[in-house]
Amino acid sequence: MKNRSCGFRAGPWVGLLLAFALVAAGCGDGAGDAAGDDAAETEAAGGDTAADADADTADSTGTIEIPDEETRSFSFAHPSVPLIGHVAIHAALDRMREEGFEIEEPRIAESELVAEGVARDEFQMASAGANSPILLAQQDAPLRVLMQRNGNDWALFGVTDIEDCEDLDGRDLAIHSEGGVSAAIIRHWIEENCPGTEPRYLTIPGGPNRAQAMLAGQVEAAPVQLDQVLELEAQGEGRFHVISNYAQEIPVLMTYAIFGNSEFIEQNPNVVKLFLMRVIEEHRAISEDSEYLGDLIREYLPDYPEEQIEPASELYVESDQFDPNGGASDEILNFTIDFYQEAEVVEQEPAITPDDIAARGLLEEVLDIMGRV
Repeated sequence: MKNRSCGFRAGPWVGLLLAFALVAAGCGDGAGDAAGDDAAETEAAGGDTAADADADTADSTGTIEIPDEETRSFSFAHPSVPLIGHVAIHAALDRMREEGFEIEEPRIAESELVAEGVARDEFQMASAGANSPILLAQQDAPLRVLMQRNGNDWALFGVTDIEDCEDLDGRDLAIHSEGGVSAAIIRHWIEENCPGTEPRYLTIPGGPNRAQAMLAGQVEAAPVQLDQVLELEAQGEGRFHVISNYAQEIPVLMTYAIFGNSEFIEQNPNVVKLFLMRVIEEHRAISEDSEYLGDLIREYLPDYPEEQIEPASELYVESDQFDPNGGASDEILNFTIDFYQEAEVVEQEPAITPDDIAARGLLEEVLDIMGRV
């Protein structure tokens, strides 16, 4: 693994995500600043996991031999706030640790920074909002999408007197970041349904933090993940409701991607394929058994409220959040490209196809070994 303090080759894509964020923010109103605590990187600890021999685990369908010339160490970056969508990756990486890999898991404040770090080879692989790696890949940055992390689990939640799109005008609406997926979805939804509506955007990174801000009366609406909807309904005493369920309205949209540095992928294809195999195994185990997802939540999200684990696990399994085939089909990628271009978070030119942004051959090879379901 490269020394993370070394320099990087500059390209025309450097700063592009920041530029898009500033445009979305009205050329810099300060709303894009993340909380200081979220900017710190933390390392995921190793040790006993849900994949231990004594625990229920995803069934392994085999392995992939790693040639001596390929690395046994790499970093995998995550956004700042741990979520249910991350747990399959954590379990997969822990299984690779048991197979002899050394893996760092830094947490980074915003999806834009995660994607830029992968392009610079500060992190070899990562998961984050899908629009950021797609935008950079469009500009020939050295990174490629590998598969979907989990499905579209976003909903717009708010106080009950915000009944429709127009009611958001002038109201406090919290988003993760100016360049984040949830902000892109909301702005596209407003443009399509109530053009001219102007909420007061506030930046609060992390769905759980936005949920707490809403409960505290600090914001009036926010995009949150499905499990935070359960929390808000349970604790909100009837003060909140779902304004728009994006998980139902646009389920085919790739909101989160797993992606990697192009040079790392080219030099270590079997390492990447083994990783994809381990993630797919976790997706399939979750899809078959919501209790298994509950076990992973307890393992990797130890602060998650115990009383919410069962309903959240059932909700994520019932809504097919963990695609057993990786969620990188032509249909998904083409729809996603078109959506983000219409939402103006990915440029209209140059025109791009799935092959321009994704290294799908590796996932296809893995599915040939595992079979498709």
